[in-house]
Amino acid sequence: MIFPSAQSKSCAGNAAAAHAVAAGCSDATEPEPITRTASPRRALQEAMTTDASVVRNSLGLHRLSATLSQARVRAVAGRRDFEDAALTLTARAVAAAALARNESRGCHHRAEYPDAAPDQGRSIVVRLSDDRDAVCAQALAEVC
Repeated sequence: MIFPSAQSKSCAGNAAAAHAVAAGCSDATEPEPITRTASPRRALQEAMTTDASVVRNSLGLHRLSATLSQARVRAVAGRRDFEDAALTLTARAVAAAALARNESRGCHHRAEYPDAAPDQGRSIVVRLSDDRDAVCAQALAEVC
């Protein structure tokens, strides 16, 4: 396999710049900035580890939801911002789905509900709200 040298990358960049100059003015405008709510990654990791690990309880899940509700709106200017927004939204989905069940099922256990509840043998659908920063959980019909 042949890898381009740093010099060829520079030449390609220069060629692209020259083409842009030669093409002249454009009708293109700058895109509108994208913003999303995102928790600081370290704080999110700590909150998820503390309140949404394998053994969970209502108090911790509510505390996690409160922590997530304090996430601030910030510009999505790069990969890390995008990841932080996605991680925050995923944490909201986990908390909403866990709070929708009053039982232990699978590998995650609710400390105050140690057993599976047969009447809760159904899937939980987690949906994004209209504002795209909040989630809601809804139980489907009983699983056959």
